[in-house]
Amino acid sequence: MDNFKIVDPIFLDLEKTIVRFTLVDELGSSKIAEFKVPPNKEKGINKYWDRIVEEFDIEVMREKRNSLEIQRINEKEHFSKKQKAQEENAKLIRLFEAKAEAFEYFFIKEAPPEIKSSVRKAPTVEIVRSIISIQMQKYMEENELTISDIVDKLND
Repeated sequence: MDNFKIVDPIFLDLEKTIVRFTLVDELGSSKIAEFKVPPNKEKGINKYWDRIVEEFDIEVMREKRNSLEIQRINEKEHFSKKQKAQEENAKLIRLFEAKAEAFEYFFIKEAPPEIKSSVRKAPTVEIVRSIISIQMQKYMEENELTISDIVDKLND
């Protein structure tokens, strides 16, 4: 054990009960090791723990672990906010596309200004679709057309 140098010990868990560290031998080869901290952090139970207590500041290891946890939480919150913003952006794009599509229908183009205004103000794709459906039904009734007539006209 004395032939190895202990490098970068860190607590892996918030309770500070598991330590990971690197063992480096005289030739420079290294391996990562972990152990469970002895109960009550007693010395004499685990030779690696004893060395870590002698060679490193445990409070610095605690602070490093807490900093890593805060960083992880901040990254998770940032990712969550970014994902939410992307979802909101995609939702707005779908809404814009639905409104643009609505204005391609002849029965919306020919509709009164209040219908066109309703399409522009619609807060969701579902409401845009409802306006389209209602206006199509109204157009069919006013012009005595069937749904088949409307579909044929849309395909032309």
